[in-house]
Amino acid sequence: MSNKLLADAGDGVPVLVHTVRAALASNACLILVVVRPGDDAMRVALTACSATQLALVDNEHFAEGMSSSIRTAISALTGAFDLPDHHLQLSVSCQGVGVLPGDMPLMCGDVLDDLIEAFYAQDGARVIVPSSHAVGGGDIGRLVQRNPVIWPRAVWPKLSGLSGDRGGKALLQAVPAEQRLSVAFEDAMPFMDVDTQEGLLDLAKARQFFSRPSVSCCTVSNLFDFCLV
Repeated sequence: MSNKLLADAGDGVPVLVHTVRAALASNACLILVVVRPGDDAMRVALTACSATQLALVDNEHFAEGMSSSIRTAISALTGAFDLPDHHLQLSVSCQGVGVLPGDMPLMCGDVLDDLIEAFYAQDGARVIVPSSHAVGGGDIGRLVQRNPVIWPRAVWPKLSGLSGDRGGKALLQAVPAEQRLSVAFEDAMPFMDVDTQEGLLDLAKARQFFSRPSVSCCTVSNLFDFCLV
């Protein structure tokens, strides 16, 4: 696939648009979508997700891998970018950030809100890690880590120091057990990602058994900032 995020999710809607709509249906007060500079096709696709809490941020260092997207998002949230005033005000007050890859078209706002509520229940002091049972390969039935992970503001400086294409996995492994909380979900479908053409075929099959609530509105929280990477 030339760009999996713009691939048809099987219903005429790009994979990324489904993921962003899920974020918009959650209680996150700000959604940042990190894009490559000059990626007009992605910007055009995202016009289907117009919302006051949605902001696009250019990643000038995209060639450095996924960590550069996370660093860009954190930089935007901490004032390194000229965000519109209403977005800047939200970023200043937020307590945590969730890193949601754009290739998760079956994600839904209810799942994201469960993670946000878990974050608040811990007073915003612990890393929230979703998990569900594996559905393929040799790990069937075993609980595996999923995305998005929710990071407290106190950890953001460490996110800013990430490098390479591993995202925050290495950092998460270094977080002491008492500083993180695993939230288990019975249904693995919302966490399904799309990496290959075969993944798109699997997505089409999954849609036969999975019904996601329609996205028509969102509820805005005043304290939580949600970052889509």
